[in-house]
Amino acid sequence: MCVAIIKPNGVELPNREVLQRCFMHNSHGGGLATLDKGRRRFKITKGFFDFEVFYKHLKNNVSTEDVAFIHMRIATHGVTKNGKLYAVAEQCHPFPMTMSYYQMTKLECSVGTVFMHNGMIDIETETYDGNDVSDTMTFNRMTMKCGLDPFKKESRRMLAMASDPCRLAYMRLDKGKEEWVTVGTWEEHEDCLYSNDSYERPLAPSVVTTANKKWVNSYGYSSVGNIYMEDYDSLEGDDLYLVSKGICVYSNKPMKKDYVSDCGKYSYANVVKWLKKATVTELMLEGLSSSQAYDIVSSRKDMTPVIEKETNK
Repeated sequence: MCVAIIKPNGVELPNREVLQRCFMHNSHGGGLATLDKGRRRFKITKGFFDFEVFYKHLKNNVSTEDVAFIHMRIATHGVTKNGKLYAVAEQCHPFPMTMSYYQMTKLECSVGTVFMHNGMIDIETETYDGNDVSDTMTFNRMTMKCGLDPFKKESRRMLAMASDPCRLAYMRLDKGKEEWVTVGTWEEHEDCLYSNDSYERPLAPSVVTTANKKWVNSYGYSSVGNIYMEDYDSLEGDDLYLVSKGICVYSNKPMKKDYVSDCGKYSYANVVKWLKKATVTELMLEGLSSSQAYDIVSSRKDMTPVIEKETNK
């Protein structure tokens, strides 16, 4: 689904924890658009798949006084091989507003108008250079072909109808100053705008009632029809550490088989599954101490390369 962030003029870059949480939820490539040094064009840089590299780039290139468009992607359309979808740098956001897929796929470029998007657009995607392009890229091209100007109210109304319930953002220079507009519903947090709640959404899934266990999705929510509901509070810190030791946080007693509480009402299976693969960084973002996080990681029987890399730092 991605997350798009707008940092307005006079507002500081979101803090490291917020950006890292966003990146972990949307890890298929980061990108940035902000004024270049000459302050006459926007510079787009994208294709960051390592958070530390991306964060350093943001710190070095985003000033408090300028607007910044920041994007972190989850691939839903685009390059496929043998039926599998791949996250590629060329399809990361932001994009220049253009009909040219060649221009859209540049990892660095200087442009006059910037576009980024969050959501899935119901559109038949096109191909470029032998590969499928993303829904965002196709929509960008169609917007230009139709002559829509997102800085005009009527055009934004039409863009909203065509992309609902997605969130879109556009930026251009007007008399030497950044002008930006949005389409769709955005969330404000510490003076920045976010296209969804990735900045605060827990990384760990929630505990669910055993009655709804079969409907649990990857975020620990259960669904009935199209309605999602959180069965129980998300866990953090000491509670997650208890679960890692096989203890029910509500009764403080050992869980039964298949990670069900002693009373049989709550299922921790989705939480345990996450704990078995979470990195030290992810565990600490969820409120565990460094000693607790390293204890969970070091107690695993099967260590993944990602975990090994973190524990060797």
